Amino acid sequence: MSAGYEEYTENNMERLSDILSSDPSAEPQRSSASSWSFRQQKASDRWKETRPYHLKCLIAKEAIGRPLCRLCHEPAVIWCIECLPEEWFCGDCVKKQPLHNRACVIHGFFEAIPPTSYVIKGEDGYCIHEQACILPTVKVPDCSCEGTNFTILPGKPVILITINGRFDLHQPLYACQTCQHQWTPDLKDLLRSGYWPASVTSSTLYTLDLLSSFQELKVISPGFSRQAFAKLLEHRTKIGGRWRLE
Repeated sequence: MSAGYEEYTENNMERLSDILSSDPSAEPQRSSASSWSFRQQKASDRWKETRPYHLKCLIAKEAIGRPLCRLCHEPAVIWCIECLPEEWFCGDCVKKQPLHNRACVIHGFFEAIPPTSYVIKGEDGYCIHEQACILPTVKVPDCSCEGTNFTILPGKPVILITINGRFDLHQPLYACQTCQHQWTPDLKDLLRSGYWPASVTSSTLYTLDLLSSFQELKVISPGFSRQAFAKLLEHRTKIGGRWRLE
């Protein structure tokens, strides 16, 4: 074999090697298993890189600072968890949200409190007092005397069960200041407000969305039991600071 032919062959092999190295499609293909492992490793590496920033954002979110009430702009001490975005309220304005989970910071850390507790500022600082919360309902018909001046007082106690657990409230008692007549919401008013009575006395009420949620869970997961659902509601009551021993 001549030296010229050997040089020609060597040059062609070098050119072929250069072409193959520059062609991305010529790279060896990973198997599906190794490709999945590679993607998982890359995703894990990205999470490790961003985790410090996520932690910093979470800590910044929990910082209290000097919040003001969303409604009256007075210094706020109660954090309403149910509002989106989460809002701060003073002790008076939070009374308007009896079905919202809330936490206060008067002891230097977040502490869940029930809607039957409110915070006031005294000479020795902030303190917690008890109050009677009124069940939210639609507007009931006015008095037969057509008087428009009436007050809303706490009526008989009522237990309300929602998707967030149990709330100990009072039915609204309307008192007409013109003829001194008093009345409470009837069954039609309760149904229009989204409640379903558990007894003829309406001493315990369920929200309609609670019943529909359980029905949908049973359709999706027929093995889901009432006991498990009750445990869920019990847990949500506890974390909301509304658990009480009978």
